[in-house]
Amino acid sequence: DISTVYLDVRDLTVFNVTDVYGNNMKFEIDNPNPNLGQRLKITIPTKWIQFETFTLVVKYETSPSASAVTWLTKEQTSGKKQPYMYTQCESIHCRSIAPLQDTPAVKSTYTLDLTTPTEIVVRASGNVTHEYIDETYRHTQIEMKLPVPSYLLAVAAGNLVEKAIGSRTFIITEPEDQDKVANEFVHLEDLLNRAEATVTPYVWNIYKILVLPPSFPFGGMENPLLTFVSPTIVVGDRSSVDVAVHEICHSWFGNLVTNQNWSHFWLNEGFTTYLERKVDSYFDGVTASMISAKLENETMYFDMIDLGFDSNFTSLNPKMNGNHPDGSMTTIPYEKGFQFLTYLEKLISESNMIEFLKSYITKFAGKSIKTQDFVDHFKGYVYEKFDSDKANKILSLIEFDKWINAPGLPPVKVDLDTPQYTAAIALSDSFIHNTPDPAAKD
Repeated sequence: DISTVYLDVRDLTVFNVTDVYGNNMKFEIDNPNPNLGQRLKITIPTKWIQFETFTLVVKYETSPSASAVTWLTKEQTSGKKQPYMYTQCESIHCRSIAPLQDTPAVKSTYTLDLTTPTEIVVRASGNVTHEYIDETYRHTQIEMKLPVPSYLLAVAAGNLVEKAIGSRTFIITEPEDQDKVANEFVHLEDLLNRAEATVTPYVWNIYKILVLPPSFPFGGMENPLLTFVSPTIVVGDRSSVDVAVHEICHSWFGNLVTNQNWSHFWLNEGFTTYLERKVDSYFDGVTASMISAKLENETMYFDMIDLGFDSNFTSLNPKMNGNHPDGSMTTIPYEKGFQFLTYLEKLISESNMIEFLKSYITKFAGKSIKTQDFVDHFKGYVYEKFDSDKANKILSLIEFDKWINAPGLPPVKVDLDTPQYTAAIALSDSFIHNTPDPAAKD
């Protein structure tokens, strides 16, 4: 009974909409909320409504200022030999490069046919299925076989080379950076293996990291099969590879089990941060992981100061109210979410929490869910795992509404202190106040 199809667009010039035979469809573009872009309305002919599926062909052109795309001159790259471009579609910027339902509630497969000058190599989130060069251009075909939301579509093009690190892990860089990046991520396969051993099998087959030029404004972006990372994490001593661990862990939380809309962003980031710190604890020790959590807790605190502790955006379930989702993306869904899961772990034990996560992934893999789905599944797990009296006692201790919906700091202070952190703070305070303790050198 579909008579109208609505697609999200942003600053696209739409020339026509047709069926596969070239028959024109009626369409119009309106602008119900300028904060979010525009809406492409396509009227479906009555004769089509009887069919279960039909194909639409949209001929359009993007704007040079598309919000998802960054264009770099060759002088802005490492090798300074070729220009470069990359996309960043999270949260709702994919609509600036393609007309689609630009929401994490919708997942789809896709194929890309990409044409570039012969010297420009292009890669995207997906597997390269065919690539060839003719007299004029390079042609690259890429396929994403697992359904993903639109914010995970990614494309990068430039002077790119690829190198295998392990049996299923790869790096992509400019030629000038390949050796130092390969050295930085020499343990990439081990990190992936550990994350997989902690939860469930890795379903994406291979894992590739592309190191972008310095203008990339994030530490990393978890595009499946083509994670983007900033070159600022390539420091020479592998001390910043935790960013790569975080993006690897998105392979389960975000890419596989996805927030249904941006009000539930913590389901992506809080869960990913929790798994990241389990992997970090295995390689670097629990103390190092907890120090990281403590430091990021302080960052969250300052984000709350900036927003105001009563701000809707300091809750784990912020309401967008027509605002752009980018405005809600702070450290709060990461760290408040992590602390919520850590609190639950303390109530049911670490081993049970990991078992719960495995069942959570298995149940919701490939789906886009809301926080209530998580709550219902957790409660069900507790009742299955413990006798009714114990389960009721555990659940009575959890103020779900305050944790999820209340603004400000978590309702329970999660202990993130370690003796090492406390000693380091005491030492720094002593120097600030010019009262150093000679014994502190030990």
